[in-house]
Amino acid sequence: MEPDFSAFSAADFLTNDLFVGHMLRPTAKSESYWDAQRSIGGINEAEWALAVQLFELVQRGLMEYASKYLSDDKIASLLIRIQEANGIASSEDTKALPWGNRAWLVAASLGLLMLVGLGYWLNKGLPSDYGTQVAELEKGYTELVNEAATERHYHLPDSTHIVLSPHSKLSYDATFNDKSRKVILTGEAEFDVAKDAKRPFYVFANKVVTKVLGTRFLVRAVAQDQEVRVMVRSGQVSVSANQPVKGTPEVGATNGVILTPNQQAVFYKQQEKFNKTLVENPVLLEDIAEQKNYDFTYDDVKVASVFQQLESAYGILIQFDRESLSACGISASLNRESFDQKLDIICKTINATFHKIDGQIIIQGGFCQ
Repeated sequence: MEPDFSAFSAADFLTNDLFVGHMLRPTAKSESYWDAQRSIGGINEAEWALAVQLFELVQRGLMEYASKYLSDDKIASLLIRIQEANGIASSEDTKALPWGNRAWLVAASLGLLMLVGLGYWLNKGLPSDYGTQVAELEKGYTELVNEAATERHYHLPDSTHIVLSPHSKLSYDATFNDKSRKVILTGEAEFDVAKDAKRPFYVFANKVVTKVLGTRFLVRAVAQDQEVRVMVRSGQVSVSANQPVKGTPEVGATNGVILTPNQQAVFYKQQEKFNKTLVENPVLLEDIAEQKNYDFTYDDVKVASVFQQLESAYGILIQFDRESLSACGISASLNRESFDQKLDIICKTINATFHKIDGQIIIQGGFCQ
């Protein structure tokens, strides 16, 4: 009998073989399966998003934050699955280790894989400028050029919508929407990508390549700038560096970063490294923004519930000490405040501070009288 995913918590997803298998080895079949579940309202999207965030935390070895939501046993089980998928060691070897050593081994091994994989691609010396990348396209190509002073809107053959900023160019070849979906960008463009689980959408921009299946995001890759930015509005994208246009780019967690709504990756060309942060001004998720009566008014509401609502509304993970703040309540109307202003008011009320680390919010301190 198929599980009722609509009743799943984040912890339930992280102990479900279908979810974990999809996160470790996403395929067209698994994408289709989860899309079908969504189409019938069979997924609790807030818990799904939290599960994805927690999976990434465990994958990076950030156990302290993940432990706020997951027991040690569940984290250990997930670590073993990740470890086995990456071929680091056998599960029997891992089970023999004490908890602290086991977590350290997996975190260190995954970190090493990420550094080796990223270093390999960065040192290949692959061409990264727009003209050279366009020359790699297999057949004749179409080029969109915006020399105007305002944005221009375009639709690609797969119905993807593009907003091309002034003084920007975008090219794609004759095989687009046939074998694959690849575009090459110089300048800035916002993409609203048509969903297609069988054919990922790739954006090559200077030294950075972004991979998506269906989402909304912005890429800023001005040739003269010393950095490339990828900012996500909805969905999830993978960002990597120095990938060839020909063939299938290797883009994933082992050689780049994964971004979710309101996160951005900044690639520094000179240092050839990524920095994952939150966007400057986080906005409500699209489905939340469409709800006219969505309310951020609180009357002695527990701070844990307030943080949970903010997580669901903005898609941003908020880490805090649930035990020390369990008695804290909030009474305020925060409908007109920005995300940062909301957090600032809440933290001042509970005598805490907040920090933006690795694309998430960390609440430090806090107490209630």
